[in-house]
Amino acid sequence: MSWKLLPAKKNFDAFRQQWDHLNKIYFNSHPLLDSRFVSGLIKFFSTDHVLLAIYENDSEELKSMVLLEPGKYSQYFTFLPDQAPIAPALIASQEQLKELFNYLPISCCYLEILCYDEKFSKLKKTSKYFYEIFHHCSTISIDIENNDFTCYWENRSRKLKQNIRRYKNKLSKYYPDNRMIIHNDNKDIRSAFSRYCELESKGWKSKIGTALENGNKQGRFYYEILNNFSVTNNASIYEFYADNTLIASRLTISNDDMLINLKTTYDENMSTYSPGRLLLYYQIEHVFKNCIYKTIEFYTNATQDQISWATDTREITHLTLYKNPVIKSVILILKKIKKSCAY
Repeated sequence: MSWKLLPAKKNFDAFRQQWDHLNKIYFNSHPLLDSRFVSGLIKFFSTDHVLLAIYENDSEELKSMVLLEPGKYSQYFTFLPDQAPIAPALIASQEQLKELFNYLPISCCYLEILCYDEKFSKLKKTSKYFYEIFHHCSTISIDIENNDFTCYWENRSRKLKQNIRRYKNKLSKYYPDNRMIIHNDNKDIRSAFSRYCELESKGWKSKIGTALENGNKQGRFYYEILNNFSVTNNASIYEFYADNTLIASRLTISNDDMLINLKTTYDENMSTYSPGRLLLYYQIEHVFKNCIYKTIEFYTNATQDQISWATDTREITHLTLYKNPVIKSVILILKKIKKSCAY
């Protein structure tokens, strides 16, 4: 059994079928680990330094795959651009990950597995393999399978229910024809995505240069992802209209069990009606009533407002694997010295 390290930009497409096979076995075809999503990350955001590491058994059967890139101070870490909520890592066991040190440069002292989601991972937190765990954020999800919408909504906080009722009544008073429209047909994705970009370009994200645009790198990435997922009916754009005016839009991808909210934008001139929250309310209601998915995943650094919508909250962590216990001790001592010198 051995690891092979290949330039990801040149080689990932040749391994997409195997990547999706492992994703299906280990992670139930998680959308964020789907090769359509990962290949987009590589195409638009990787450098020539990003490596595709593949682990084969004696029969040349792939058992693990992970994207890595070198960092400072003798480390390698999982390739994780801002657009990836979790690391593109399909790793079956700690033992396989530990063996990776034998194939990386001898100067590599530790591996960083960034944005590690225990809910969808085979790795376990254990001191046996010289791990260190760091909290990254708390994300949220909504359990659809074990609830109905009435029960779900009754269990939300009094404040949330009052606010949504107030927003609905206020919007209906001035815009009686308000409605949600869902686009998931391949031919409708382009026009819906263009409307998303146009709406976001009018807001604060445009002022700081992070808005999606049809021609910029972020825009090309998200459109390609949505277009590729829509071929198998696994992409949807949820739009919310007040009369004939688009006031909120949400980009999503999915598999048979899970809906993932990727990005949301809204008309800031209509913020008094909280169009983003209303769209979320109607989206959740639609998913519950049509029994489409088992869960809605948000993959966000959840605020208290967002947590009030959730049925589950969990940690996303960074996991550090050291080459051996001596190196771990030395690095931790150096970190303490550096921290003390900063004061």
